[in-house]
Amino acid sequence: MKKTGLLMLAVFFAGLAFGQLEFTDSPPSVQVSVSEVVRLPIVLKNTSEKAQIVTFRLTGELGSTQRGYFCLDKNCFEQANREFTRKLEAGEQLAEVTFVLESGLMASHHTLRFEADTKGGAGAEYAVNVWVEEKKGRSFVFQTKDISLHDIYPSPITDVGFLDYRLQNESVKAKITIQNILGQRMGDYDLPYGENKVKISAEDLAAGVYFFTLYLNNQGVLTRKILVRK
Repeated sequence: MKKTGLLMLAVFFAGLAFGQLEFTDSPPSVQVSVSEVVRLPIVLKNTSEKAQIVTFRLTGELGSTQRGYFCLDKNCFEQANREFTRKLEAGEQLAEVTFVLESGLMASHHTLRFEADTKGGAGAEYAVNVWVEEKKGRSFVFQTKDISLHDIYPSPITDVGFLDYRLQNESVKAKITIQNILGQRMGDYDLPYGENKVKISAEDLAAGVYFFTLYLNNQGVLTRKILVRK
C-alpha cells in the first residue's frame, strides 16, 4: 500500500561505558518517509589491554509495525536474532556494525536499548529514543547535521531524474549508488559540497524497480526505492 505521509524519526543518544568497552559514536537525528529504511551505526571500542569476546544485544522493543536487525559489514542477521558475538582485540574499534530499522506505518514513541558485554562482566549500553510522526507536504527524506536530502524526482523516472540535497559539512564525503533488485551496482553519483542538485541518468536502465543508497564517508545510511518507466 502506498503511503504519502512522512515520518520524522528523531533519535537521541544516551550512552554509558563500564570499564573495558566504550560506545564511541552516536546515531544522528534523521527524517524518513513511511516504510523506509534507516541504518543506525554502532561503533564500539575495546579499551582494555587484552582481547575480549563481546556479545551485542538488543534489549528494547520495536514499534508494532517496525522491523529491525543487526548487520555486520554486509552480512545481516535474521530479525529474530536479537544478539550476536564478536571477538575484539585489545584496543580494537569495531565500526562495521549497524542496526537496520524499518520505520513502520504509524506514529509511535519508544526506546531501543542496546547492550554490549563480555564474559568477564565488563559492558556498555546506550538507549535510542525513537519518535515517529506523520508529516504532510514535501520534506526531506533524510536529515542530519551534516546533510539534508530530498527524494529523487520525478517518480517514476523515464530518462532523467534529479536529487536535491544540501551538504552542510565540507569534511563529509557523500554519494549515492544505484542498485537493481539483485544488488548489482548500476551507477555512482557524488554529492559535492557547495552544490545542491545531482542529475540521475536512466537511459541505460531497463524499466523496473531499483534502489538508491546514500553513503556518508563510505557508510550506507539510507536506502530508498526508485521506479523506472520506459
